[in-house]
Amino acid sequence: MKGRVVLYCLLALAAALPARADTLDFSFNDASADVQYAWIFVKSDYVYAEGGAVKGAGREVLGRLSGRFVYNDDEDTRIGALGADVLGHFPGAPGLDLGVGLRFFGGVTDEDQDIFAAGIGVTATYAPAFFHGVVLDGHFSYAPRVFCALDADRFWEGGFMAGYTVMPQAVVFAGYNAMSANFEDFGQRKIDEEVRVGVRLRF
Repeated sequence: MKGRVVLYCLLALAAALPARADTLDFSFNDASADVQYAWIFVKSDYVYAEGGAVKGAGREVLGRLSGRFVYNDDEDTRIGALGADVLGHFPGAPGLDLGVGLRFFGGVTDEDQDIFAAGIGVTATYAPAFFHGVVLDGHFSYAPRVFCALDADRFWEGGFMAGYTVMPQAVVFAGYNAMSANFEDFGQRKIDEEVRVGVRLRF
């Protein structure tokens, strides 16, 4: 009996939580790789016709948690990142999704320069129906001096990509990404600047 009560409670909790639609991005070239996993939280929104029959259903995106790792052999860079965003649709522009949130970066680059940076980030994805599977995506993050530690004074990171949806759960893409930090002893340096090809998998 107690086990049944616990099961009912877990089912009720699961029903109350938003659903998830995760993504995995993996891109690379000969000298570097960029891997990101994102937990995207969505809410189902059902529309009922007369008589109780389901007329249609949609999903409202609520937020995203992400983890990322960038490796660049040429720059001897290894950077990990965590992100937390709220997401929403841009009014009057179907297919345009925007996000804003917090970013945390940590790692090491050439000359044993250690990095910790916390800042804000923005994202934009544009994939309207009339693009017929084409996806455009961009992001930018900035951490001011007050939120940087170890050897880093400032930090910024950004990039964009263009992709094509080859199936509902997969997008192939090519993208450009750059990371730059200001160091106490070396001034401003690019620690990652690459063009990569990759795939985005949706779960």
